[in-house]
Amino acid sequence: MDIVLRNLIDNAVKHHPHRTPTISVTYRPGAGGRAHVVEVADDGPGIPPERRDTLFRPGGTVAGEERGMGLAMVRRLVDGWGGTVDVADAPGGGALFRVAWPG
Repeated sequence: MDIVLRNLIDNAVKHHPHRTPTISVTYRPGAGGRAHVVEVADDGPGIPPERRDTLFRPGGTVAGEERGMGLAMVRRLVDGWGGTVDVADAPGGGALFRVAWPG
């Protein structure tokens, strides 16, 4: 999980327009058959919905900005745990990455 968190936080810093994001990390433990969930949210510009499907591909891009391997590695690790990772709008703006894996 530490590699996943580092990559998500690193992306929030790298792609924030002022390089000074506010980042929140929330963990909800799985219980009673529910999945464990970690959410990483930032206050950056967010990710347009039409670009979200390319984020987790090696070298995927958003708004012409090339991405490296970080999010592709996140997806591969989370898939290996039998989990999921997705991105949505954070409350108040920015991006919210949600990682869930079996409890």
